[in-house]
Amino acid sequence: MQKVVRPRAVSLAAGYFAFVGIATIIFWVLFFTTDWLHLSDWECYFVFERSFPLADGWLALCCFLAAVGLWRGRGSGWLFGLLASSAAIFLALLDLLYSLENGVFWPFTFDSISELTLILLLLVPTALIIPWLWRRRGLFLR
Repeated sequence: MQKVVRPRAVSLAAGYFAFVGIATIIFWVLFFTTDWLHLSDWECYFVFERSFPLADGWLALCCFLAAVGLWRGRGSGWLFGLLASSAAIFLALLDLLYSLENGVFWPFTFDSISELTLILLLLVPTALIIPWLWRRRGLFLR
């Protein structure tokens, strides 16, 4: 049996996508079963948050498919990596704008810093992964 040699960056990207997929599911389980993740008691906040599960489900699915595809060195990893990254950026920017417009970050509290951290954990890595995947598309599209 031949040992698979996988570039470290591919393993990191696959791990990142697996982490985001799992974290997304855990977030929604906790959101609907506890009040730990509720940043506000405003009704508009709950209406806004309850509009996300379907889109976040798409994000999680794309993340899992990207992780598996990248891990196995398949073209599907490239495709779903781009789809997951795009979905993550879209959802993070939507959350960021809502938070900025509604004063979620002010005053700085543990909850507001946590929210900003989650947004940045979606935006920054995926903004780096998209051009990385694009430049290496030849590795996956054989």
